[in-house]
Amino acid sequence: MSGKRGKKLLYHKMNKYAVCGMGFIFPRHKEAIQKTGGKIILTCDIDPEKKADYIDYKEMLESPRFADVDTVSVLVPNYLHAEICRAVLAKGKQVLCEKPLTIFDDYEGLEDVNVVLQLRHNPEVIGLKKKQKSANIDIYVKTYREPEYFKSWKGQPELSGGILYNMGVHYIDLLLHLLGEPVEIRKTYYTDKQAYGEILFEHGKGTYYIELSEEWCPTIRRLTYNGLPLNIEGATIPLKGSEKVINLHTRVYEEMLKGNTTKLDEARKSLDLIKKLK
Repeated sequence: MSGKRGKKLLYHKMNKYAVCGMGFIFPRHKEAIQKTGGKIILTCDIDPEKKADYIDYKEMLESPRFADVDTVSVLVPNYLHAEICRAVLAKGKQVLCEKPLTIFDDYEGLEDVNVVLQLRHNPEVIGLKKKQKSANIDIYVKTYREPEYFKSWKGQPELSGGILYNMGVHYIDLLLHLLGEPVEIRKTYYTDKQAYGEILFEHGKGTYYIELSEEWCPTIRRLTYNGLPLNIEGATIPLKGSEKVINLHTRVYEEMLKGNTTKLDEARKSLDLIKKLK
């Protein structure tokens, strides 16, 4: 289905979804699917307590019920993203994948995947993108993670990709999205729990500081654009005291149904840059 007519039909029909992975981010996707008129008809998760329809995603893909699926939302641990996306595309289905698309630098066959980088849909970010002027952007993010986090796949770099793939990818993507191509990496520091750097881009300079703390602390998330604060709510963990949780995943689904999504050519820019920063 292609062209304006195809996009209109896709947007107005009841989209039927399969979901791989029912962990932390699943409620955001479930809400977004429901708000955009979709329906989840199949689920898959290796945790029996989730009571998914399938434990093995391969069995789900071979199920007769899978023929009715329009789109598969891939919400599994990072190291499985590329593998499952390829399998879904081979079945002729549309796929929406949580970030990062891959942590292994293996992009072959992933050209048609729709990638979740929801901060691009923040209203203030959209406004700045339209202006596209030179700027200095400074990002500071520090948040507490419980011991269970570091014991899970998220705390294991070989499964998550590490702090910049698992958490920092949103902010590195924002720098690229607003400032253009990277010209020079002026500073970079990287450990499992802390990363910071300074990068010269074609439209300005970007700095970032990202830290995961094992000691309790309030979440701090600041972004300044030419010295002025920018509201970047819409991250998966809202700031304490925020008036409401902004589910930018809903905007991701809305745009996907219109045919406007972040594909491989855009999504891999942050991954390629992170590889250099590490």
